[in-house]
Amino acid sequence: MIIQNVTSGKTPLENSFVALDRQANSLGRCDVEPLMNEHLMPGRPYELKLSVQGRPEARLQLYAAGIARAMALARAQSGVNARIYTECPVQNGALMEQLRSLGFIDDDARIRMRRRIVPGSSTAPLPAGCTFVNDRLGDPVERAFFLKRAEKLFKLPEPEAWLDAAVQRPCFRRFLLTTRDGLAGELLCWARTQQTGVIGLAYTTPAWRRRGVGGYLMEVARDYFYQSRIAEAICDVRWQMSDAVNLAARAGYRRSETLMRLPGINVDALGAEKR
Repeated sequence: MIIQNVTSGKTPLENSFVALDRQANSLGRCDVEPLMNEHLMPGRPYELKLSVQGRPEARLQLYAAGIARAMALARAQSGVNARIYTECPVQNGALMEQLRSLGFIDDDARIRMRRRIVPGSSTAPLPAGCTFVNDRLGDPVERAFFLKRAEKLFKLPEPEAWLDAAVQRPCFRRFLLTTRDGLAGELLCWARTQQTGVIGLAYTTPAWRRRGVGGYLMEVARDYFYQSRIAEAICDVRWQMSDAVNLAARAGYRRSETLMRLPGINVDALGAEKR
């Protein structure tokens, strides 16, 4: 088996590999996708995702090639903690064992959290100095501001297409808290079915964290779902995004299922704080 680099669209040559047999038939490929994600993963802002496809007998060598390349990229980021990770379906225990043999740790995942929607007055007061806004992002200026934030903060690959799909969903709303200095926090929600609401996105600016902004917006969403006769709500988060998980937990959401394992290898940079 031969592992060699291959050109892959916008991906640099050094970040893509293919496995070939002796007749030069493709057995699989690996792409290394680096991303600086300092807003959502401040402890390990440099993420390197390995995407591997192909025959089972080629995977181990493809992952090994991807890890070597990702390690080199991580070490080149001076003073920045990094994480190399990949996706592993929950039911694929054989792949998880293979990844463990390469040094991956099963300590992250995309998870679903849910809660029942019950009546009751809000337990979170409006934070002092904030103004509440309820809209559907119909204003072109507001839409443009949101799309700029979404691309920068949430790393949505196609934010405009994502928003176009979101606003068409039943019960779509954006709840926003603003101050004289600008944004304090925002939350987007909609209905997945007649009985299930979705917290699609929630964000609090660094200056307003731990000041009740996120809790207030989650309570507004709960009341909105109740008024819309929705029985339960879900939110999907990454387990390693502790701020998002803790916000959902404080709002009454509990982990219900694992959607995708995200095993990884942590790379601590010299001089960077370990987390």
